[in-house]
Amino acid sequence: MISEAIKIVLKFLLQNHMYSFDEMKKRQRKGGPIGLVLTDAIAKIFMTWWDRRIKEKAEKEGLEIFLYKRYVDDINIVARMRQNERNTEKNEDEDNRREETNKEVQGMAMFQRIGNSIDESIKLETDSPSRHKDGKMPLLDVKVWIEEKKETNETEEKEDTEEDSENNRERKIMYEHYRKEMASKMTIHARSAIPYNQQKNILTQEVIRIMKNCSQDLPWETKVKHLEDLSLRMQNSGHDKRMRKTVISSGLSAFRKMEENQAKGTTPLHRTRQWKRKERERTKRTKKETWYQKGGYESTIFVPATPNGELRKRMQRKIDKTDIRIKVIEKTGNTMKRALHKTSITGKTECDDDECPVCMTSKKKGMCRKEGVTYEIVCCKCGDKYIGESARCARTRTKEHLNDLKLKRESSVLWRHCREKHDGEIETFKCSVRDVFGQDATLRQITEAVDIRRESASINNKMEWGNSNLPSLVVQ
Repeated sequence: MISEAIKIVLKFLLQNHMYSFDEMKKRQRKGGPIGLVLTDAIAKIFMTWWDRRIKEKAEKEGLEIFLYKRYVDDINIVARMRQNERNTEKNEDEDNRREETNKEVQGMAMFQRIGNSIDESIKLETDSPSRHKDGKMPLLDVKVWIEEKKETNETEEKEDTEEDSENNRERKIMYEHYRKEMASKMTIHARSAIPYNQQKNILTQEVIRIMKNCSQDLPWETKVKHLEDLSLRMQNSGHDKRMRKTVISSGLSAFRKMEENQAKGTTPLHRTRQWKRKERERTKRTKKETWYQKGGYESTIFVPATPNGELRKRMQRKIDKTDIRIKVIEKTGNTMKRALHKTSITGKTECDDDECPVCMTSKKKGMCRKEGVTYEIVCCKCGDKYIGESARCARTRTKEHLNDLKLKRESSVLWRHCREKHDGEIETFKCSVRDVFGQDATLRQITEAVDIRRESASINNKMEWGNSNLPSLVVQ
């Protein structure tokens, strides 16, 4: 009864999913809506059932599976056809018979047929190392293949049957780093808005990633080729010889420490998702809250990025000579993508709300929906001004102000202004957005304090902003 009830509920929810596009409400026609949490949960349950079914059917039909890993819709499988099952997978196309003689192709054709027979909604496409000229199959950012080494001597080899010979071979999965041919020949540009130290850290992590993508049994000459390719991409991106040497040296040094930790048994080189999961999550949460405290610092200050971090270094030296324990951090500049891309696929930039308090009097329509803003409310009769800030959009916040004014709430700064300056008569106000800061809450709040002080916003009741001076640091 419980399962039937759940089935009815899920079916109803999927058939009646509503979404909004171009400010129009629509109902999903068919399939699971992308982005819906329920769709993700149902898909995971379905694929778990599908995994069990394909492994069961494959084993029954003579496909011996040694490794089966699936990530969303990509399946990585290492399997072997039993001897009596070979040459049973035939294709009607005469041109493909020569390719079918390869046991890898036969095995993958068998796996594909089994997978396609489980559910009509899932159709498989297969690939194997033998389909590629170098005998290595691209798999995300690695190439994989199987190396075989027979351990029998000459006399034993004569007596072995074909099946015994198969069992006596030592097989090992090999892999190396892989980049697509159409991938960019550059990396982070030396003149980008990313601070120098961040560039170095990002590129060092790329060295570690390349080394981890190479099997430990690969010869050093093969690994060097991938590092040389990274060095060439760094050179194309404007990084000098010193930077390239520093990045590769630090990356190799960090990777050797990882290998040492694996040899000691402390940390595996390729850890699983479940390895010390709770401990890693706890450490991750702690680092988010205390990352800046390394070195005894108590707070942070963000400065624009400059070549070689010169501004950050000079400010840090000045601060370290005082008793203030503040860590200076360079912030990343704006990217060209952020400046050029459109955030809305509808192409509309103006506000369609006829009652929007911001757009009714503002020339820049559409700014009302930007989040993380400073805004101002001006009395139309006397010109007094109120300056505020909000992590939400100005449209929502100014509507709250005007609604409090309409209800004559004691907490309303606008009603207090009307009561003190206009004998309790409700006046009209103009609302506008001063600036947009997005997720930078600190800069938004500091800007509000400075604006209140500079413009003497008389409606504001936060007098502490006008009584205290913000500390300033002068670098000579």
